[in-house]
Amino acid sequence: MDLAFSWQNVLDGDGLWVTVTGMTIVFLGLIIISVFIASLPRVLAYRDSFQQKTKKEKEESEEEDERIDEDILAAISYIVWCEKEELESSDRQIITMPKGESNSIWAQAGRMKTLSLSSRR
Repeated sequence: MDLAFSWQNVLDGDGLWVTVTGMTIVFLGLIIISVFIASLPRVLAYRDSFQQKTKKEKEESEEEDERIDEDILAAISYIVWCEKEELESSDRQIITMPKGESNSIWAQAGRMKTLSLSSRR
């Protein structure tokens, strides 16, 4: 096994083309990295301006949503209040007893009339 170095061995094994190809790949990678680093400030500035636009639009839509939410909450509160009043008033009744000749409560029980507060609305 002969491990002697010779330029002829490099040329016979296409070593020169492999070396040139490898160096080209490495330098192209370095150029791509340099271009990326050089363009990074412009890319970040564009991204920041885009984020500011979307942030302003988002704030405007949130303000509109808050107004809508306040209106919806007011409507829901009013409906809940009305339903609560309806439930509370349905439990109360006004009983009227006609004046009659009999003083017995049992005799007057069949002639009593109830007036629900909800029916007077």
